[in-house]
Amino acid sequence: MVASSAEAVPLKNRRDFRKERESEMAAIWGSEVRGEARFPKRKGGANKNMTMAGTAGEAHMDTNDLLSDNDHEDEGSDNGEGGAKTRKDKKKLASKKALAKYRLHCFVEPGTAVNDIREVFEQYEPKVDLRTSQKGNLLNKVHYAVLTFRNKPMALHAVKKLEGTNQRDLLGVTSLKLSMCLTREQNKIARKKARRQTLKQVKANKMKEVEDEETFIKNFMASNR
Repeated sequence: MVASSAEAVPLKNRRDFRKERESEMAAIWGSEVRGEARFPKRKGGANKNMTMAGTAGEAHMDTNDLLSDNDHEDEGSDNGEGGAKTRKDKKKLASKKALAKYRLHCFVEPGTAVNDIREVFEQYEPKVDLRTSQKGNLLNKVHYAVLTFRNKPMALHAVKKLEGTNQRDLLGVTSLKLSMCLTREQNKIARKKARRQTLKQVKANKMKEVEDEETFIKNFMASNR
């Protein structure tokens, strides 16, 4: 019994010594413990600031996430319906601009300056663009000017006033000829119409030739009887 009590006393002393050591370490280094590491005790204000900063950061993260989701939705809507609307609007504006402007072209002599053409069409102030088109060999080139007017009435007035006038001094042509400058689509349509007309004319000529031959044969047979 004595031996067991003698053995129990040192354990109690060890516990007390450990508690004293922990209290001393807490007084020196701090009372907050994370595992075996110790940290100094923070003040109430610091704790509040840290907690507030943490909650604010979390809230900011949440709001950013929400905003990013909304942005993605907006982007999707823009890419879908909004994108289609903007494309349609752009096409409408382009077609309106194309209809508003009216282009004519006139043949000019080689070496004609842009200022000379502007002087002829001074009243209308069109945009002038000199071009050449090659037919056959290098020497066979056609020089012409493309005139872009602001609207159709202005272009028609220019045709009415200047068509057939003598512009030999400035443009090198004795009779000015202004023709409508067609786009590719308009040119295709015009060519189709011209082909139809030529085919009709060819068919009509063939029918007339056949009828003339028939009448000639009939008359010849009647005269020989």
